[in-house]
Amino acid sequence: MTHLIVIEGTEYAGKTTLAKMLVNALIYRGVDARYNKGDLHPNETASELERKASTADDAVRELFYTTACALDKDIDVLRQHDCVVIQDRYWPSVMAYGRYLNGTRSIHASLETHRLFIEPACIIYAYCSLAERGRRHERRTVKSDLDRFLLDDAQRIGALEHEMRTVLALMPRTLALDTAAEHPEATCAAAQKFLVEGAII
Repeated sequence: MTHLIVIEGTEYAGKTTLAKMLVNALIYRGVDARYNKGDLHPNETASELERKASTADDAVRELFYTTACALDKDIDVLRQHDCVVIQDRYWPSVMAYGRYLNGTRSIHASLETHRLFIEPACIIYAYCSLAERGRRHERRTVKSDLDRFLLDDAQRIGALEHEMRTVLALMPRTLALDTAAEHPEATCAAAQKFLVEGAII
């Protein structure tokens, strides 16, 4: 049976760096670990929804991304494999960003919508200070409009982090890691310890 481990966090929190380091560390330990970003089970319907989402307004985009993630549950083939999938951002982001951007209009205003999705074995939540995000933003070559919008105002990123923590509170096994508190290798080691002690791997 596959163990789905989701790495979550908002802009410049260090999700991708941690996810890729964790995959490499698990492979070194002899675990069949795989990195994934986007749909767990790519299919034509989800791809079309995501194409349309790129040009839609916030409310419609939230609906499209929600549907794409929900499709994963309907065609879940994870049980057919024996591996660990490290998923770089997943439906908790869809819920958190939808609640942040659309407020009371969000289809996730009721947190019960999390039942639409595959429940991961655990979530590792990456975060860091606004100052550290600013430094990472300056180093990144590709920057989105949302990146700039969020980092221009500490209250915005704070409000988004609040929504993320609200969504993640639904999950029974979540580890929060400050990716700027220690060297990346130490952060990765803390994630591995959590997985081992929780009998997730």
